[in-house]
Amino acid sequence: MFDEAKTGAKAIVLYFEDKTKGAKWPEDADLVDLQTKNLVACVRVCKTYNGKKNDPPPSKVIRTNKLAANDLWEAFGNPAAGTFIICDENGNEFFRGTDKKLQKNVVALKKSVKERRTKADGLIKKAQKLIDDKNDEGAMKDLLTALKLELDGWDEAAKAVELYNGVMTRVKEKIEAAAGDQAKLKALQKSFKGTDAEVDIDDALKAATVSK
Repeated sequence: MFDEAKTGAKAIVLYFEDKTKGAKWPEDADLVDLQTKNLVACVRVCKTYNGKKNDPPPSKVIRTNKLAANDLWEAFGNPAAGTFIICDENGNEFFRGTDKKLQKNVVALKKSVKERRTKADGLIKKAQKLIDDKNDEGAMKDLLTALKLELDGWDEAAKAVELYNGVMTRVKEKIEAAAGDQAKLKALQKSFKGTDAEVDIDDALKAATVSK
C-alpha cells in the first residue's frame, strides 16, 4: 500500500483505529471523492501485538521513514485511538486529528510540500555557500532548520543530510584538534548544540576540565 502511494504520488491517510475488536475504517470520513479519483491512499492501522520493537533512531537530527517502522503507533508518537494522520507519499506528517472532515487538509498537503521543498532548497543553497567559505558553524543553523521541515524521501532532505554528515565529519576532526583546550571546545559546544556531535564535544570538554 505504501509503495503504491509513493509510486502514484498520493497523499496517505492513516487511521489509528479504536483498539476494540471489530473496529474498521470509518465510512463517514469525507474521502470517497478523492479515493475515486485515486488521489489518496487510506490505511487502517491496527494496534500491533507482534512484539517487534522499532529500531532506535541512528541520529538525533536525521529523520527516518516512519512508514518503514515495525510499529506505526510508536513511530507516530502513540496517537489516541480514532486519530487520523495525513502524510505525503513519503510518510511525512502534515496533519493529525479526530475530525472526519479530512478532504480540505488532504488537498492542502501538496501545496505545503511544495512550499517546504522551496524553503529547504533555499536553506541548503545558503548552507552550501557557507560551507564553501569554510564556515561550517554558520551552515549548521540552516541545515538543522532544513532537516526539521518533514521532507524525508525528497531530494532536498537527501542533500541536507549529505551536507550535514560532511560537517559532522569535520567537527569530529575539530574536536580531536581541540583536545584539552576548553575555550575551543566551548566554542564548538555552542556552535554545534543539538547535533550528533554534541555528546562527543561534551565528553571532550569534561576530559579537558578533569585534566586541567
